Amino acid sequence: MSDAEFVPPYMAFGTFRNFLAGLNPERIPARIDRSLMIGMAGGTQTYLLQTLRLFGLIDGEGRASRQLVALARDEASFKAEMAAIVGQFYAEQLALSSQQGTAAQLAESFSPSGYQGSTLRKAITFFLHACAAAEIELSPHFRSPQPGRATNGSPRRRTRPKAAPLLSTEDTQPSSTAAEQRTVQLRSGGTLTISCSTTFMELSREDRSFVFGLVDQLDEYQDSSPREELSSLAEGKLAQ
Repeated sequence: MSDAEFVPPYMAFGTFRNFLAGLNPERIPARIDRSLMIGMAGGTQTYLLQTLRLFGLIDGEGRASRQLVALARDEASFKAEMAAIVGQFYAEQLALSSQQGTAAQLAESFSPSGYQGSTLRKAITFFLHACAAAEIELSPHFRSPQPGRATNGSPRRRTRPKAAPLLSTEDTQPSSTAAEQRTVQLRSGGTLTISCSTTFMELSREDRSFVFGLVDQLDEYQDSSPREELSSLAEGKLAQ
């Protein structure tokens, strides 16, 4: 796929990274397909295959590129190849970063994709996590749009009050503000919340990998929950 045809992926970066880390670089299959993605939800498998194609890591027949093999080799190779991928496909965002661009400018740079709302946030989040994995220093102002806000930073108007959601549906992203937190609805009842009292920029490389891994596990648990089940749980909570 040419750079001009590139559409930014919006899956959880940890899922992408963990899949590549789980491959044996000495025994890469002749074809990368869903049978290698045991335990992933069907939608996650689809997003992962799309992302691999978008970055040219597999072709239309699923054949792996040399770059995919390098990404699977070791941590140092992953970092180097991820930096090359970011440099190739996110040149505009890196240029903005070098100019100390703002969060609004970062969001605007994704406008050709047509993404809005949570999809836009997830696409930006993937980019931020990819840069973190490649140890690419970004503008301190870069972050994903906050849930409930338009891309220009203005609060969205609501025609009527809404009950507080029982389930967060947004992807957590590195941010320049402290006290990040994430809540998911447990299938057996109740909720689980994790929070971080420090800023993303203060985390070490090891801590970033650990924190992002937790967030991605929450995403996958949340995405695998049947919508009908979550809806009935929410209705039951509100009826009490």
